[in-house]
Amino acid sequence: MAPVAALGTMALAESTEDKQKSWKWRVFSIGGIIGLAFGAIYVLLPTVSGLIFTQPIRLIPIPWVELTRHTEGVLPAVATGIQLDLGLLFVGMVLPFWAVIGGAAGLLITVVANPILYHQGILNRWHQGMGTVDTVFANNFDFYMSFGIGLGLAIAFVGIWHVVRSFGNNKSGQRGSFKDLFRPPPGRGDFNFWISIGIYVSSTLAYVALCVWLVPNFPWIFFLAYGFVYTPVISYITARMEGIAGQFVSLPLVREASFIAGAKFFGYQGIEIWYAPIPIHNYGEATVSFRQIELTGTSIRGIIKAEIVVFPVVMVASLLFSQFIWRLAPIPSSSYPYAQELWHLQALNMLLMQTSTLEGNSLFFQALKGSYVLSGLGFGVVIYALLTLLGLPVLLIYGVVRGLGQTTPHGLILEVIGALLGRFLFLKRYRTMWRQYAPVLLAGFSCGMGLTGMFAMGFTLILKSLGRLAY
Repeated sequence: MAPVAALGTMALAESTEDKQKSWKWRVFSIGGIIGLAFGAIYVLLPTVSGLIFTQPIRLIPIPWVELTRHTEGVLPAVATGIQLDLGLLFVGMVLPFWAVIGGAAGLLITVVANPILYHQGILNRWHQGMGTVDTVFANNFDFYMSFGIGLGLAIAFVGIWHVVRSFGNNKSGQRGSFKDLFRPPPGRGDFNFWISIGIYVSSTLAYVALCVWLVPNFPWIFFLAYGFVYTPVISYITARMEGIAGQFVSLPLVREASFIAGAKFFGYQGIEIWYAPIPIHNYGEATVSFRQIELTGTSIRGIIKAEIVVFPVVMVASLLFSQFIWRLAPIPSSSYPYAQELWHLQALNMLLMQTSTLEGNSLFFQALKGSYVLSGLGFGVVIYALLTLLGLPVLLIYGVVRGLGQTTPHGLILEVIGALLGRFLFLKRYRTMWRQYAPVLLAGFSCGMGLTGMFAMGFTLILKSLGRLAY
């Protein structure tokens, strides 16, 4: 009877595995079909029509439907519009529900607060006729840059507090020792611990030497502190936080603050440091990747071999195709509508930050206001305390920070709709299985969109190449 029972158990396990593969494939296929259909309208039609006609045909505006100039009389200093990218709907289904709702709350706070701040004379650079990009930058300069720094500090304090509490509450009894570093699990493909340390030290010193060569006027002590003090500490804290609480820890504006300190106290003047490859990293997030490697049974040595093969191919192909794509049409231009809208905003924000290391009364210090920084810090701490007292998820804070007028808000609308559909429609219908369906559905949609984009790009490259040939 025992062999029969064992065979029955094996058959049941195989049947369950086949069912899982079956539903995953069906859900993935549904997402892929939706992605292909939407991509044909959103990506393929504008691309092909732009090659045939003088102007591309866009049934869905890219990157968004601009409404700011239509609502400026009712909502002054508020960037309004909607981004009709169907992928945001699926992203909203996958993201943590309370993080998306927090983003919606932050957006509503911005819609209410900006007109008040405008009438109080705080948002004084905004004027009627501005679009989304100019509105967001003007508000960022007048208020939200400083307020956002304070919010970032509050989030950092909350994250550190969670780390400290997690350390104190870790009662699992499974505490590692230094000797465990030299006894990794068998079959995982680990190599010698001292080789790892040697690679890190040598690569960091190479970064330091390169930065000293590129930016000789910047104090070299900062480069050593980045690589051998900040990076190991923040990586360790983040690794512990990921393992214990599943949360990522990041201290905001450490890089920027160190650059400003170098300019203020060490006499550095210039913007070269902003483009130097400084050795400031947070490797703690890589613990998630290592865990994924373990769960999939992949060897670390296999990952390294794959990277060695892929890296030269990707580098050569990237250089060739980027140069070819750059020659197809000016960037930004109407051929690249997303870049045409957002490059300007990104360039303005980068310029605002990089002027902090220039001599004189730079734009950064004109925009930086200590009172707004403190108000952002106080707002973040108070909201966290209220959420804790009310027993609400802390993810609301992260969502509020994301939605508070510091970026283009137009994509949040579809994300919220997706989150509501997932929570109150699909979760009730499919119950706990929906949490497994949603990521697979998003993966299928992304794959469909990617295939459409690749087809459109290949079509463009072929026709543009033929058009450049001399007959």
